[in-house]
Amino acid sequence: MNERSYVGIDNTDKNEWIAVLWCDGKSVFSRPYRNTPTELEALVRFITERCDRPKICLNPAHPRAFELVKCISGIAGVEVVLMSNAGLRLHLDWLPSDTMAPVFQADSRRAYLLACCAERMI
Repeated sequence: MNERSYVGIDNTDKNEWIAVLWCDGKSVFSRPYRNTPTELEALVRFITERCDRPKICLNPAHPRAFELVKCISGIAGVEVVLMSNAGLRLHLDWLPSDTMAPVFQADSRRAYLLACCAERMI
């Protein structure tokens, strides 16, 4: 595993969480995870099984975002960055355009952009 992995997590239109991981030079898309304790544990497993020392970027606008933060804070070596909508707009100049980005699964584009932000932030 890499020394550091980058993860973007976003809430979907169906009120589920989706993650995009940058590990070993490639993007890995998760399936959607519901807002239940069992599903949040499954999301944590998805990250920990594929990433070493993840740096996770997510938008705290969702009412249950801090419940998610509580779950992912137990990951060894994790760093969590909270990115507001305004903060994401500030980064649009350097974020990949649609033509440069990979083909996205449903509702995963913003999670991908959040993973990009996680990689760029010091």
